[in-house]
Amino acid sequence: MYALAALLPLLPAKQRVTDQSDWMSTDAEIACPDPYCGERF
Repeated sequence: MYALAALLPLLPAKQRVTDQSDWMSTDAEIACPDPYCGERF
């Protein structure tokens, strides 16, 4: 539940037009914010 809440603000940011040097344009995976989780989204 908390991992999903941490990812929700990133969804609109991934959908907007970004500069080529912006990390949102190049990174396809986002790590779970829980240090013990190890999940990739």
